Amino acid sequence: MWTDVAGMLALLTAVAGNIIVFTQETPHVIAEEFLDMPASFGGEIPVDGLRGLVVPVEPADGCGNITRPPLEDNFTGRWIALIAR
Repeated sequence: MWTDVAGMLALLTAVAGNIIVFTQETPHVIAEEFLDMPASFGGEIPVDGLRGLVVPVEPADGCGNITRPPLEDNFTGRWIALIAR
């Protein structure tokens, strides 16, 4: 029963996600912040979310051909392009 209720509540829940990029050096400080905004393109994000490695692109605004993701021998997952608004 609780699974059904949780599933129905997931359909009614709005999800927001901000991306905060920290420096690798300690102490870690915020290097960049990307605030969540609804997209005016593409399909709906699946209820169970998305997983992948985020890669910044060039040009940063995505206006034009963007760079390909880095070559990773062991990676078989998805790449997520980070594009500035």
